[in-house]
Amino acid sequence: MEITKYNNIKLYLKDVEEDLLRNEVKNNLPIGILYSLKGDKDVKKKDLFLSRVIDKNNNILLAIMTPPKNLIIVGDDNNKLDEAIKVLIDYLLTNSIDIPGVIGDKKIVEKFKNKWLSQTGLEAELFMSQRIFKLSKLNQVKISSGKFREVQLTDLEIIKEWYIDFCQESLSKELEEEKAKKHVKKAIEAGNYYGWEKDGKLVSVAARARNTKNAVAVNFVYTPEEYRGNGYATSTVAKLSQELLNEGYKYCCLFTDLANPISNSIYKKIGYEPIADYMVYNFK
Repeated sequence: MEITKYNNIKLYLKDVEEDLLRNEVKNNLPIGILYSLKGDKDVKKKDLFLSRVIDKNNNILLAIMTPPKNLIIVGDDNNKLDEAIKVLIDYLLTNSIDIPGVIGDKKIVEKFKNKWLSQTGLEAELFMSQRIFKLSKLNQVKISSGKFREVQLTDLEIIKEWYIDFCQESLSKELEEEKAKKHVKKAIEAGNYYGWEKDGKLVSVAARARNTKNAVAVNFVYTPEEYRGNGYATSTVAKLSQELLNEGYKYCCLFTDLANPISNSIYKKIGYEPIADYMVYNFK
């Protein structure tokens, strides 16, 4: 068993894409990131960590990191996994590659985390337990009064504030105002944000993200506190999901925080079905 590190995103995709697409929805995060990196001219390739642990040229474990983000690991929980994790960790330590945390399938992440802690003496903090949901057909749900529409640049200031609040509330992440504004402006210009309008005011928002061959993700689902309890998020996600399916995608997918039972119940009501659990650990 051996590890190969790549400096070329296209070559890496050539060797891992087929395996990732076998579980396209479950692997939406790594596939989506790789697709976006392939078309991003501003990517600093020297900062990327792209690797695969192989046995007889078969992929056993994939590892992807775009610093300062966490290491994403992908593999199957089989009898070769423990050895593959050891090979990956040995490489990371030998080459002094620091990782702030790890994200991936629950069983694989737990094994990696335990081995990493025993090798490094670090501590792990569980940041989030996530569940991946998949939608291929919407259920009939009650739609709130109001209308679904694409977010415009005239909405930039309010959506910027919502994005800052979302990051703080859902991701425990403080975001600088200018950085948030730049991110939101880029997403609006790309046509990625949609909202629910009631009496001339936006009351909820959701975004499209990470499209792959047959699937597309929904994220940044947010309703300000004063508008909650009226079904606006349900309406927004339902309408956006149907629009994405109408575009020709076979599936929509989204990640939820298992600590938030309300959002999990909303998505199930719309027709999203759970397919896998992810874990996110930060190391300290």
